[in-house]
Amino acid sequence: AREDLEHALRISPLSAHIHVDLGQLLLTMNEPYEAEKHFSRALQIRPCDPVVYKWRGDARSKQDDKRQEALDDYRTCVELNDALQLARKHGLIKAPTKTRRRL
Repeated sequence: AREDLEHALRISPLSAHIHVDLGQLLLTMNEPYEAEKHFSRALQIRPCDPVVYKWRGDARSKQDDKRQEALDDYRTCVELNDALQLARKHGLIKAPTKTRRRL
């Protein structure tokens, strides 16, 4: 699976979804430092995605030297999620009809 995702990234290096998928896989393989790199890259591509902040927080929480950064990511996740819900409530954006990932 890792090789397939790495191949997909060579074809589509600007795909935030592929970076997130690879980051999630690396987390399951107990490689939080590598996972964090992919979540950070996904955030460069899609900076307002609360789910990616949650995943990067998970990767950072597994690194002893990045606990505070993990808390910052979780805080940003909650803030962005709240802002999106408020925007949906006021009709500023539409609610997604199908979610790809959940928190």
